Amino acid sequence: MYYFVTFLMVFILSGNLVATKMEGEKPVRMVVKNQSVDQIAQQQFVNLAGTYDYKVYVESNLSGWQKMVVTPRGDGSVLMKSSIKFSFRALLFFTVTYEHQCEEIWKNGQLQSMKTYTVKNGTKIVLKLKRQGGKMVGTLDGRALTTVAPVSTNNAWNLGVSFKHRKQYNLINPEDGTVSQLSFLKRRGTPFKFKGKSIYNTLLKSQGRSWEFWFSPRNVMLKQKDVLKGYTVEIVLNNMTKGN
Repeated sequence: MYYFVTFLMVFILSGNLVATKMEGEKPVRMVVKNQSVDQIAQQQFVNLAGTYDYKVYVESNLSGWQKMVVTPRGDGSVLMKSSIKFSFRALLFFTVTYEHQCEEIWKNGQLQSMKTYTVKNGTKIVLKLKRQGGKMVGTLDGRALTTVAPVSTNNAWNLGVSFKHRKQYNLINPEDGTVSQLSFLKRRGTPFKFKGKSIYNTLLKSQGRSWEFWFSPRNVMLKQKDVLKGYTVEIVLNNMTKGN
């Protein structure tokens, strides 16, 4: 369940649902001459500044919400704060509950630090990591932890940019600190209708597991679809306010 928050992100059973109250959604053409992949990525992270509200659906039933706020900072970095909370009935008498809060700082196209707080069925998990050279160093529930860098996170706010510039990425699991390779595969399936256009899905794979994402022309995550313990979970953009 750890890949939720952007990987437990929720869904819509109607392929024709159109996100509402969208502003400033136009493709961004970047000047790439003499720029590195990381520089281009960071510029596009800045272009994602705004507040994004999502609805979470489990088996087509509204089960919770997610909110992400992306804020450029004066030192050239980008701060992303995310919260997600949902619950649903599994089997007959068991209710699954999930809450996750995350704060990430990105600079030069790379994750510099992250703090996460997760409560899964009453169990609390706290992860704190900071970039030190080619490693991420910190703690998981107070225990020392060191992982490789660069890494991406299970908050999908910037995966659309990553997909365009990198076909593979390291993905960190905020529940146990493990890192696995994430691969991006483009495929055409049932389109998601966005402002009159058909947006096709991007398939992400990691450790034999896969997720589906739909990104707008400006790399905004419109929808995420996952299967958790046999239950279809979708995260769908409900409202977006550009700029901070």
